[in-house]
Amino acid sequence: MAQNRTPEIDLALSKLDKVQTSGQGWVAACPCRQDDQNPSLTIGLGRDGQVLLNCHRGGGCDFKEICASMGVKPNELFPDSGEKSKGKMKLEDTYVYQDAEGQNVMQVLRMRDEDGKKTFRQQRWEDNEWKWGTQGIQKPLYKLPEVLEQISNDKVVYVVEGEKDVKTLERLGKVATCNPGGAGDEGQNKWLPEHTKSLAGGKIVIIQDNDEAGEVHASSVASELRKAGSKVVVKKPAKGKDVSDHIGMGLELGDLELVASEIRDEFTDFVETLMSMDHSLPLAQRVNKTKRLIDGFEGEEPTLEEKGRLVDWATLLNEESEDSYDWLIPNLLERGERVIVVAAEGVGKTFLARQVALMSSAGIHPFKRDKITPIRTLFVDLENPERIIRRTARRIYDRINQFGKAGDMKAHLVVKPDGLDLLKPDDRNKLIGWIEDTRPELLVLGPLYKSFIDPGGRTSESVTTEMAKFLDYIRHEYGCALWLEHHAPLGSGTSRDMRPFGSAVWSRWSEFGISITPDPTDPNMLEVNHYRGMRDKREWPTLMRRGNDDEWPFVVLEFSDM
Repeated sequence: MAQNRTPEIDLALSKLDKVQTSGQGWVAACPCRQDDQNPSLTIGLGRDGQVLLNCHRGGGCDFKEICASMGVKPNELFPDSGEKSKGKMKLEDTYVYQDAEGQNVMQVLRMRDEDGKKTFRQQRWEDNEWKWGTQGIQKPLYKLPEVLEQISNDKVVYVVEGEKDVKTLERLGKVATCNPGGAGDEGQNKWLPEHTKSLAGGKIVIIQDNDEAGEVHASSVASELRKAGSKVVVKKPAKGKDVSDHIGMGLELGDLELVASEIRDEFTDFVETLMSMDHSLPLAQRVNKTKRLIDGFEGEEPTLEEKGRLVDWATLLNEESEDSYDWLIPNLLERGERVIVVAAEGVGKTFLARQVALMSSAGIHPFKRDKITPIRTLFVDLENPERIIRRTARRIYDRINQFGKAGDMKAHLVVKPDGLDLLKPDDRNKLIGWIEDTRPELLVLGPLYKSFIDPGGRTSESVTTEMAKFLDYIRHEYGCALWLEHHAPLGSGTSRDMRPFGSAVWSRWSEFGISITPDPTDPNMLEVNHYRGMRDKREWPTLMRRGNDDEWPFVVLEFSDM
């Protein structure tokens, strides 16, 4: 049977992992070692009541080293030398932490000695019993099942610094939580990423303690939660140290004071965004961006400027103007032009779009492999998750690296597999924001069917015309070419129509409408055709094959005549 427990033994055991009784004492994993799978530390009581710590692995760790790893001072493991003994710790309360399924994970014991000194000890739930130490376990938020239900119902969750405050708020009918250890000691951060994830997107009221540690803790937690999309308000007690003191003095929750430095709303977000604007942008772009910020603040549609000019033929033809080609990709694509690529599922239109975006940004012609002037590209992928994009695009990047051109790349990517609704102001402003941040000369976007949601009650022609008008606004306003990917209508074999799915507007809108069809006898051979006549002669591929692992994904075998 183990020796009698003392406050000093309780303190030591609470700081250790894998604690077990052994003879007259205890064994545990040595805190100085990360690989102590077979507990090598023995713990016992000396003749004068002091805690004995002995590491039996290798050369052993000394007493001070073990104490430092435990986070205690050596003198804390010796009994009080005064006449009055501290005696045993008195348990005041127990706070059980559970996971999302309501299973026990750990518990915090609130204890107090005969001198009135408060302390907290932690235990983990293991092998259907409570064991000392919580090292190496996932520590959830307190009252996690209730918190998750509250978040799912779009209701307010209170975040406080300790379990006592959670219980105070529960008595008032509120759902509240805290993290194990509260604010922690100076330099510690006990709020973990999994705590933020549990509250992401929720409505949160943080009640900070009225001290410096509480202020720092509340501000840090508020910052992390706002990054995760939560709506956060920070308050503090009008009287006392914490919300329990505040309520205990006869005050109500409505008497809590707002922390002015932590006020965030749509207006403060607007001002911060305005202050952080890139002032090197041309004045017209800064004015337009400010207008869009205001539009977004008011929930209004961003203005799509109508561009047009009335002029007689003689004036137009006699004007001195630069009519030479403004190539982005020589002999293929000019600034401001539109390309729609159509193919059946799995043919590789997205892969081809990545090849075009990455190679041209590195200064390599995407089909001829000649050296060209690098261009800025933005790829908005509305369908594929990051892991798939990494697997497929890494092959292109490695080839670019072999050419020594990776350092020249001016390419950006937006990953949005849940799509956009460019019929709505919020998503239009998102896209415009990405464009203004990266200033692409070529915008690659797709698939088109995931760029808007049919609101119903309108014809497909009406919806598509509005979408096309917005995309025209983008290319005129920002001087970029568009490369859009779209699906072909359903069908099979030779009966499948290789024009854009949906409204006929897409078939006649772009300068270049390209369809890609596998050869029925050899799926690795791809025929490139135009579902509409080209508005200008260019060197487009007419026949490609899928490249081997040590080649570009698509290798062009034949070109159309310029």
